[in-house]
Amino acid sequence: MLQYDAKWFIDRWINDQEFRAAMRKDPVEALTDRGVTLSENDRATLRMLDTSLPDDELIARVTKAQMN
Repeated sequence: MLQYDAKWFIDRWINDQEFRAAMRKDPVEALTDRGVTLSENDRATLRMLDTSLPDDELIARVTKAQMN
């Protein structure tokens, strides 16, 4: 399971333009650079994420991945 809080992620996504840009470029690096610990499974899941999705869809997919 991803080791971050969905509320934290959504807050960062909405309020931090630099974070949004970093997530679209490389979600694994964006999260690990901010101190989030990711398992290999988490990394694989994030690498498969289509970062060209609209904001609301991307938020939904990342927060859903946290639940799995």
